[in-house]
Amino acid sequence: MKRRDILKSIAAIPAAGVAQTDSGARPAQVAAWTPSFFNPHQNDTLTDFVDLVIPSTDTPGAREAQVPRYLDKILAASDHPFQNEFARDLDTLDQFSRETAGAEFVRLTPDQQKSVLEKMFLSQQRPSFDRLKAWTARVYYATKPGFDELNKGGRVPASYACKMA
Repeated sequence: MKRRDILKSIAAIPAAGVAQTDSGARPAQVAAWTPSFFNPHQNDTLTDFVDLVIPSTDTPGAREAQVPRYLDKILAASDHPFQNEFARDLDTLDQFSRETAGAEFVRLTPDQQKSVLEKMFLSQQRPSFDRLKAWTARVYYATKPGFDELNKGGRVPASYACKMA
């Protein structure tokens, strides 16, 4: 898949990426889903990873924005080299987790997972961490919750404002 095709896939992410409650409170859970590209373990690993990279705060995080679903869709439509690299990065995360914490990433507590990611960031495995994190951010900020987070409180750079004469 070419970069342009990947960007088109991201652009196709629906604006209503998360169902809102009537009160405007926390997003509602979405219906069950089965990945097309990821196996269940990879999907669970990625879901835990994205939740630590962009957690829920006063706005939905990457898990609530369904980042793993969108990444699955992008990867299912991608070429094999990109698919293989992404799958290798998830495998690297699990291998690093086993080496440093004694268990697969999904079998650790959130505090242990965070510790693994902090160690991975400082290790030779950092390129895998960086790629997973970059894709998490790319997809998250292409969703409505991500866009809303970026523009929270009207934070639009002055350099983008149109000045009328």
